[in-house]
Amino acid sequence: MNEAEARQLLAVRKTASRQELKTAYRRTQKTWHPDLFQPNSPSQLEAISKTQRINEAYRLLRGEDGRQWDGALEHPVTAYYQRSARNEAIFIWCAVVLSVVVVIIVEVFR
Repeated sequence: MNEAEARQLLAVRKTASRQELKTAYRRTQKTWHPDLFQPNSPSQLEAISKTQRINEAYRLLRGEDGRQWDGALEHPVTAYYQRSARNEAIFIWCAVVLSVVVVIIVEVFR
């Protein structure tokens, strides 16, 4: 599939922005989602084929690995480590607060 076919499949202009491309991709996916068709029918099989082509077109138009527009913050591995760091910070904060509360309770009941 070349870029012109991909743009035609998603119905976007050559100068489409990132948001326009994403919107067109989602709209087209909703139209051709296989769950909207009867199971094992020819139309469902056609929808499966069409969604695969839509995914391929979107990958082609948004860039080689998708990070060109999505950015490092939306990359799954980076997001995982950011969540881990945030959770670790919350854990440390809770541990400090709990330690302070324990010290206060011990001092009160002495």
